[in-house]
Parts: sequence; C-alpha cells; structure tokens
Amino acid sequence: MNRFMLRIRMGLGLRNFKGADLSGLDLTGLDLRHCNLRGANLRGAVLSQANLEGMDLTGTNLSGADLRSANLAEAAFERANLQEANLAGAVLRRADLRRQNLRGANLFGANLTGANLSDSRLIGVDLRRAQLPEATLWGTNLDRANLLQADLSQASLDGASLHGANLNRAQLTGAALCEANLKEAKLWDAELSDIKLGGAKLDGIRLDVTQLPSRIAAKFKVAKKARARSQSNNQQSHSQEASQPNQQHSERDQALPSQPNAQPNQQPNGQAQAQEQSR
Repeated sequence: MNRFMLRIRMGLGLRNFKGADLSGLDLTGLDLRHCNLRGANLRGAVLSQANLEGMDLTGTNLSGADLRSANLAEAAFERANLQEANLAGAVLRRADLRRQNLRGANLFGANLTGANLSDSRLIGVDLRRAQLPEATLWGTNLDRANLLQADLSQASLDGASLHGANLNRAQLTGAALCEANLKEAKLWDAELSDIKLGGAKLDGIRLDVTQLPSRIAAKFKVAKKARARSQSNNQQSHSQEASQPNQQHSERDQALPSQPNAQPNQQPNGQAQAQEQSR
C-alpha cells in the first residue's frame, strides 16, 4: 500500500489498518488519530509531524521510524517496537512507555512530561534537553544515557540505574532517586535542590558537593571520608601482611643457636676413645 491509496481509504472512512504492512511509507503530517494501527508494521515509515495523539499502538512495529515532532501524547505503546526510532522533538506527554526497549532511539528535545517509562531500557539513549518533569521512571535503565540539560524536576527515579549517565546541567529539583544507581554519573552544574537520594549508590559520582543541599552534602562528605579511611586501612593491612613473612623469618633466624664453623677443642672420635680406654 502506498501513501496515495492510504489517503483514499481514509477519505472513504476506511481507517482500520490493524496488522497492515505500512513499512517505509511517507505519512508526514497526516492525522491518524482515528485509525486503528494496532499490530501494524510501520518499520522505517516517515511519520514526522503526524498526529497520533491518544492512539493505541499495542504491538505496532515502529522500529527505525521517523517520528520527529510527531504528536504521540497519551499514546499507549504496550509491546510496541521503538528501537532506533527517531523521536527527536516528539510530544509524548503522559504516554505509556512502560517496559519498552528504546535501544538506539533518539529522544533529543522530546516532551515526556508525566510519561511513564517504568522498567524500560534506555541504555545510551540520547535524551539531551528532553522534558521529563513529573515523569515516572521506576527501575528504568538509563546507564550511559545522555541527559545533558534534561528537565527531570519532580520526576520519580526510585530504583533507576544511571551508571555513567551524563546529567550535566540537568534540572533535578525535587526529583526522587532513592535506591538509584548513580555510580560514575556526571552531575556538573546540575540543579539538585530538594533532591531525594536515600540509599542511592554514589560511588565515583562527579559533581561539586556544594551543589547538593546542605543535609545531603554533609552525608556525602561523611560517606566519602569513611570510604577514604576504609581504603587507607585496607592498604595498611595489606602492607602489614606483606611484611609479616620477612619479620617471622628474621625472628626465626634470631632464635636459632649460633653454630661456629670450627670447634678447636673437638677431637677426632678415635683419639677420644683411646684416651677413655687408657683411663
């Protein structure tokens, strides 16, 4: 099916494309809100600036699709395939993106306000300047994701993994990151007021501690000092263990009786026996 035939069908009120093969079609700017696209194959299709607001896209294949600046607000993506999709500038307000694998997707500047991305995989995804205020990202994997200048204010990231993520200049005011993994994450010049970090893993995190609220900064400094002391104690322990064998060897040598090389008063066995007999 080509774009021309699609528009004719839509003009005739035939809007059921459930399971249809629409791969590679140019659907730029079309209003598809009243179409049934459940399970449709839109792999590599061009849907930039298309209107899919509130649509049920369950099981739809959108891998590699061009969805730049498309309106996907409140859309449902259960079991959909969005891998390597271009969603730059797309509107995804309050969209249901739970348990999605967005590997290779581009979400630069996307509007995800209030969206639900819980338990999704966004490893290494481009989220620069994305809008995520009040978004739900419980248990979401954002390892190595690029969140430069992203807005995560009031977002829920409890239990999320942001190992090595770039959060430089991000807005995290009031965000909840309890039990989150922030190991080696970059947070230079990020806004961290009212942030919640209870139980979060902060090993190797890169930030200016003065950016943190005073209560959290104090805990962070204490934890850092405790780690430094632990490392120092471990080094001393290893050093002592390494020196113990040498000390034991030295003490053993000192305990052994000296044995001179020559004993001038010692006589041969034969002479000693002869003298004993003569007596």
